[in-house]
Amino acid sequence: MSDSAGEAAVPQPAARDYGVYRDPTALTNGLKVMLAVSVLLGMAALISGSMEMNLLQDLADRVVPQDEIGTRADASDSRQQLIGFAQIGWFILTGIIFLTWVYHANRNARALGATDMQCTPGWAVGWYFVPFVNLWKPYQAMREIWQASVSAGDWKSVPSSSLLGWWWALYIGSAMLNRAAVQFAKRIDGVDGAITASWIHDAAVTAGISLDVVALIMVGKITANQISQFKLAEVF
Repeated sequence: MSDSAGEAAVPQPAARDYGVYRDPTALTNGLKVMLAVSVLLGMAALISGSMEMNLLQDLADRVVPQDEIGTRADASDSRQQLIGFAQIGWFILTGIIFLTWVYHANRNARALGATDMQCTPGWAVGWYFVPFVNLWKPYQAMREIWQASVSAGDWKSVPSSSLLGWWWALYIGSAMLNRAAVQFAKRIDGVDGAITASWIHDAAVTAGISLDVVALIMVGKITANQISQFKLAEVF
């Protein structure tokens, strides 16, 4: 369409709209499956780590025949690498789904009526990638989502949950332990060093399993609260 001067009308960009509620059930269920598989991979890693620890202890006690050391060590390394690569790949995929869920959970909280939330949907995701502030900002964003999912109209008066505290403590602790495991693995010097590195690796895996379980419960509760609010709003 042209104006009176014969010039084409230029469409104006629409304002950002966070007001459309979207059913989070399918996304949440998909994320739960991803987290559950992460738990299973973590358990497989613990079993493999236990097997490696037994081998290392046997090497330290010199009970492994000389002609078997190379074969058993190679088999252990191959198994550990396979599980490790599987965990890394699955972690990336799960992270993408989790951040997608965070984005939509924040949007839904606003659609349910929450106002004055400090973190936009974009920054609720973006803070995870900003150094230093990613030590607390993602937690604040998740706390807002939690509060607004309980009661959007007066979300600021809603108390936080210890579940969020456990989730964030495990998130930070798991990241620190994984970094320590990588650093110790780079500096292995002899069997004793390998045993120490294996212990740290298993601690990191255990923290990761705990994180996945807590996250699974957390996203389930937030989704249930949002659905409950939405259904209640439909009634009235």
